[in-house]
Amino acid sequence: MSSQEYDALVQDAEQGVLWFLRAFEAIQNEMRIEGLHAFQHHLREVMQGGIRVGIRESSGRLSQVAPPDGRQQFHDAFLAGIRHVSNAGEAFLAADSRSYSLTAMDMRRSLCRGLQVLYGIRSQTPALAEYWLLPDAMDGKDALESPSPGNDAPVGVMHRRRGAPLADYSLYVPESYTPSRSW
Repeated sequence: MSSQEYDALVQDAEQGVLWFLRAFEAIQNEMRIEGLHAFQHHLREVMQGGIRVGIRESSGRLSQVAPPDGRQQFHDAFLAGIRHVSNAGEAFLAADSRSYSLTAMDMRRSLCRGLQVLYGIRSQTPALAEYWLLPDAMDGKDALESPSPGNDAPVGVMHRRRGAPLADYSLYVPESYTPSRSW
């Protein structure tokens, strides 16, 4: 498979993931347990294709091809990210009103895992920039992504284990963070 053909498959998959993430986020923002079946119906349409290429179809095609040389690590990470967010969608679709609270925890864990994997490869998935950045930040994307010179402070998504008196937590520090700037 040529690099251009592979890139076209990746772009299709990115669009499917972007469409899914937007729909899933909107559903989560509006979710009411009494409307669970209607929200599930909407997500089912998104995941099966609907108007745009669905997440299942695009990731299925991508998983059946070998990536060009030097792209295997990206390929594996991208498919893992898609698998995690798809698992979140599948958990949501399988939920019923009696078990929703437990299902929601599994769903959120899968979604967060997928988002973290996809965020880690964001420089190779430009279509997903629309998900990571607000529209007014798109023009300054390069500055936001560029580490500050001489900064050795940890940036990105970090996870910390429980330590008295704090519980486990995750934290995002922007890549452009610098300790010398007042935030």
